[in-house]
Amino acid sequence: MVTLTDVAACADVAVSTVSKYFNGGSVRESSRKKIEQALTKLDYHPNFVARSLKTKRTNVLGVLLPNLQSSFDVNLVTAIENEISNRGYGMILTLYGNDPEKEAKMLQFLRNQQVDGIILVPSGTNHKELSDFMALGKGLVLVDRTIDGMDIGAIITDNEAISYEAISYAIAQGHRHIAIMTNPSVYTGRKRLEGYMKAISDSGIGFNSQYVKDAGWNIDCGRQMMEEILDRNPEVTLVFACSEELAIGAYQIIRERGLRIPDDISVIAFDLYGVSLITSPEISAIQQPIQDIGKSAVDTLLSENPSHGNQVFHSSLVSRNSIRRL
Repeated sequence: MVTLTDVAACADVAVSTVSKYFNGGSVRESSRKKIEQALTKLDYHPNFVARSLKTKRTNVLGVLLPNLQSSFDVNLVTAIENEISNRGYGMILTLYGNDPEKEAKMLQFLRNQQVDGIILVPSGTNHKELSDFMALGKGLVLVDRTIDGMDIGAIITDNEAISYEAISYAIAQGHRHIAIMTNPSVYTGRKRLEGYMKAISDSGIGFNSQYVKDAGWNIDCGRQMMEEILDRNPEVTLVFACSEELAIGAYQIIRERGLRIPDDISVIAFDLYGVSLITSPEISAIQQPIQDIGKSAVDTLLSENPSHGNQVFHSSLVSRNSIRRL
């Protein structure tokens, strides 16, 4: 029977380094490669069940998201999984379909799986299951959104500030009739709306409530909002779509109406990533540092003394081809 001592001898590293590797600790890249080569050579398969009974840890983390409909969601999961794997952990991915009741059930499911911690993109609901999980001494980190009334660390971006920057840029290009498509029931949608309204207020051009379109976070909602803008507010020269799904829906309607971007209407969107590269022209998009967000979420979760404050990353507005100068 192969032991940790055998693995350490074969890899020419300390036993403590091998132990740290299996427990998800920080190990030098050169040592990690030698350990993995030794594991393959010795055909070593650790007994994780026995170890979890002894250490009370499973080396498995839970990840709970609303859905996987957007590029942001998929890229975030990929970034998190890469970092989790690099730390020697496994991952259980679950979705709650934007349903707070299902979110509570999935939290209980992950607790029953005895995961060591959870990375959660929350609905915003203060579930009892969250407090119960943390009472077990388990780690919990929020990503993309916060929850009112709960002291849980969150990894977020500067939604309000970057929205303010984007709208201020549009105003500097001569736009005065600017519509926003958002979902204020969600933290990110609400903060992006606040940035929009502050930019409008500071510019002195005057706020028009008819330019605020709010609904769900999906393509059909984007189509509906864009149709309302074109039919009821034809004077609008620029649309700010606060999610990839809304932007795709808006783009579909603009094309179906035979309109051209940016000659007939300008567009700014959130989180398009690769999608913006296949539109004509490229859509001006606010992009969040997803790799940094995913890594920070895992680092925070596995930290011995995790911070309960929010970590705020800066986003950037890239490609301004879809913003016409008036």
